[in-house]
Amino acid sequence: MKSHRKGSRKRFKPVQIKSKLFSLADAYSEILLTGKTTMIGSKANMGSSFPIQFTVNNTSDLKIKSGMFGKVLLKSETSGKGIIIPSSAIQGTDNQPQVYVVKNGKALLQNITISKDTKQSCCFKWIK
Repeated sequence: MKSHRKGSRKRFKPVQIKSKLFSLADAYSEILLTGKTTMIGSKANMGSSFPIQFTVNNTSDLKIKSGMFGKVLLKSETSGKGIIIPSSAIQGTDNQPQVYVVKNGKALLQNITISKDTKQSCCFKWIK
């Protein structure tokens, strides 16, 4: 089964050819399917999206049919533990990002290290 998706290259940065993935068919959400990335487009469309093609292994009784909708679960190899906050909460500069922390009833700027960033949120770790 092949699935075509479109997304921004930045959003799907961890996706590479032959990346292993897990998928769920909407009609059979209890079945976890495995597959891999088989194609990433080299040219963006007007919305800065790239086509991404996934090939998913069907069940032994062939429950998954052409045209079914589903979800692809992507896992970043670099993901780790951290705190997720809105990107708008980041202060400071790109070289020295900071967030406000309340300690003893006072707001203090704390340096952080951003481990993962999207347009709307970011994951960070404290600098000690």
